Amino acid sequence: MVPAVLTGSSGWLGRFLAPRLRRDGHEVVGLDVVDGKDTTVVGSVFDRSLIDRIFTDNDITTVVHCGALHKPDIARYSARAFVDVNVGMSGFFGSPFHAFGTSQRADDAKACRAKRV
Repeated sequence: MVPAVLTGSSGWLGRFLAPRLRRDGHEVVGLDVVDGKDTTVVGSVFDRSLIDRIFTDNDITTVVHCGALHKPDIARYSARAFVDVNVGMSGFFGSPFHAFGTSQRADDAKACRAKRV
């Protein structure tokens, strides 16, 4: 089985992707701030020590980032948190195969002097 971390595992998309990932041969480690059927770790994508522990303890090779903040979260999170989770995450995981997010891809394109994005 290929170990994969699924962020947002208790969310709408994560709940549907977890069974599919398992069918496709992945050992799913679900990460979400809310407990749920497919969430094995309750915590935040911004907890660096937690992320490091998840990757180390599970030999993670695949990241499926479905974690997102949306309208019900407006009262609990800052505007910056929305940008960081939904768009950014630039460099958060610290290595090329751990980095993801729209802004990270834009940074990559700029670094290699891409003519089209």
